[in-house]
Amino acid sequence: MFKNKEFRQFTVGYWCMVLLFLLLLEGVNWFYWQEREYGSRSQVMELSLVFFGITVLFGVLGYAVGYICFSCLYRRLSAVSKEMGKCTVTDVDFPMTREYEFTEGELGILVSNYHLLVQALREAKKQEMKEKCFLKETISDISHQLKTPLASLTVFLDLLIEEKLPEKEEEKRVLREAQNQLQRMEWMVLSMLKLARLEVGAIVFETVKTPLYPMLLGSINSLRPRYEDKEQQVTLSCPEDAVLVMDGDWMQEAVVNILKNAVDYTPRKGEIRIVVEQNKIYTRIYIADTGMGISPEDLSHIFERFHRGSNNVNSNSVGIGLSLAKSIIEGQGGRIHVDSELSLGTQFTITFVTEGGSNKK
Repeated sequence: MFKNKEFRQFTVGYWCMVLLFLLLLEGVNWFYWQEREYGSRSQVMELSLVFFGITVLFGVLGYAVGYICFSCLYRRLSAVSKEMGKCTVTDVDFPMTREYEFTEGELGILVSNYHLLVQALREAKKQEMKEKCFLKETISDISHQLKTPLASLTVFLDLLIEEKLPEKEEEKRVLREAQNQLQRMEWMVLSMLKLARLEVGAIVFETVKTPLYPMLLGSINSLRPRYEDKEQQVTLSCPEDAVLVMDGDWMQEAVVNILKNAVDYTPRKGEIRIVVEQNKIYTRIYIADTGMGISPEDLSHIFERFHRGSNNVNSNSVGIGLSLAKSIIEGQGGRIHVDSELSLGTQFTITFVTEGGSNKK
């Protein structure tokens, strides 16, 4: 134990103090003998020996007590220090020292702060691993999804360059298909970037009280060419005074993605209904269609990235719209739920808890 620098310093410092105290007593003793001439020289010597013996006795006792206290404190500090050193090793789990019995004092504060530090390092490590996995998956997904349209574009360009298309109509058809593939790639990359920013918390929603009716009407109008081409009927039932604390632009994008899914999976001359229900407890937006429905095996995966159901009807769909909508809604404190039956249709329910007309954050 005395090999440690701290113990050597403690020992040297302590006995130096004892020696100084003894010299002080002897100095006072000789001063009184010379100035006051009390007792003989032999009595002064005897008194000096008594002072020396008492000082040594109490010095030894004091050193023993100090040694025990210092040893206990040093062992605890050493244990905490060793475990702190392990925190620098990234390939092992961060240790947690046992709870010591003291609750006050600087050592107690040190141990408490150490526990907070270890917990913070654990959370940072988990977050770092999560972000690495997310980045890896995102890059892998984008790479995988880009392979097919890039291969199609390569084929189209080869046909055009080598002039293997005898008619102008064939060339126009190939160019239109190439344009579709480019638009698909652009939409997919932009959507993936938005989704990635949402999932890592890089986007801050500007939530303000926003009227629901104009937002939903704007979502419907943005898809008007799509559903009019299929002769579908889209109806909106929403109180004109209904408001919700949300980021209107982002929420409109989420609704558009859900509506787009409904338009794609609803047959010609089908019906899509949007109904808003608001009270002092919650605000709900129902988006229901009379489409083909979702099979039970696909229902639990409907919000996963790049998931395309077994009854997929849109060859240009990449399966990211619903995942993006879910991230937008949940990022603003809402919840989205889907109910569906085959051949009967699908209903998406968006719910925000409300209080006095504005959703809680």
